Amino acid sequence: MEKRVGWIDTIKGVTIFLMVLGHVIQYANGNDYLQNGKFSENAVFLFIYSFHMPIFMFLSGFCFYRTCQKKKTKRIVLDKIKMFAFPFLGCNALAYLLVTLYNGQDILSPWNVINFFRENYNFLWFLWVILYCSIVMLLINRIFKDNIGICIAVILSGFFYPDIFNSINFKMMFPFFVFGYMCNKYEIIDFFEKNRLIYTIMSIFLIIAYILLYDSKVIMYWDFYGIYNVRYVFERWLINISGVWIIVALFYEIGKRKQWYKIQKLGRHTLGVYLISMYICYYLVTQYTIKGDNRIVIVTCNIFLSIAITLISYFSTIWINKVKSSI
Repeated sequence: MEKRVGWIDTIKGVTIFLMVLGHVIQYANGNDYLQNGKFSENAVFLFIYSFHMPIFMFLSGFCFYRTCQKKKTKRIVLDKIKMFAFPFLGCNALAYLLVTLYNGQDILSPWNVINFFRENYNFLWFLWVILYCSIVMLLINRIFKDNIGICIAVILSGFFYPDIFNSINFKMMFPFFVFGYMCNKYEIIDFFEKNRLIYTIMSIFLIIAYILLYDSKVIMYWDFYGIYNVRYVFERWLINISGVWIIVALFYEIGKRKQWYKIQKLGRHTLGVYLISMYICYYLVTQYTIKGDNRIVIVTCNIFLSIAITLISYFSTIWINKVKSSI
């Protein structure tokens, strides 16, 4: 078993909780709040949204570099399919049975099956995007020897083909996967750590850039295809990459400390927490609404509900892993 990296697990643990909090804000405050997109005006939601998925993509790319160095191509592809495709199919199969039985629908109806899996394909887009990014980066590694020009060409090509089959998410997230991959390959983070002045100047610059560029419309911008969208996409990328760097700079040193051990334990099981919490939020939390006019009460309820969902998802993941290992 590979040795865990403390600061990576710490960031993943902190970020997965923030992701759950973001989903609770989105799904637990009423149908009107969800359907009319009012959550996109929530300051906490926007802050989380400005970096939470890019940081996961950055860390995935960072770790994937070592994977490319240590494993053969066939093994990598099979491992990635096993890690992402199988959980998607398994979780959706179980969710399909529960949802169709609860709604009194025909379990054997082909249309019900197709519509359910099509909806959840987009719902769990993050799984597919990591799989796509891994395969594309593996090809670049094996065929083009990690050529940065090829990486840039793949990123820019996104402006010239339509946003179909979930490609919009791949287009938005692939730059962060590449960024993480190259940071590990060229030991960029270690370089900045050894050159504290440059590191400090870089961090201050990106913090200023994050503050100046922070714009809710840009953060929520989700359209890629077409040359007219270049400005908004690049602005969002810069906001995201500034957020990623700030989080990495904050936790790179303190995240290695033993005080973060419990958060690190959570960070080791982010895939399971992500899957289970998403289903809880989408199928259960949406059935109930945190009501009231007192913002302090609503915020407090959101936080405690997020903690509860995170813990349920974490311990459920631990239990599932134990069952799998005993079979």
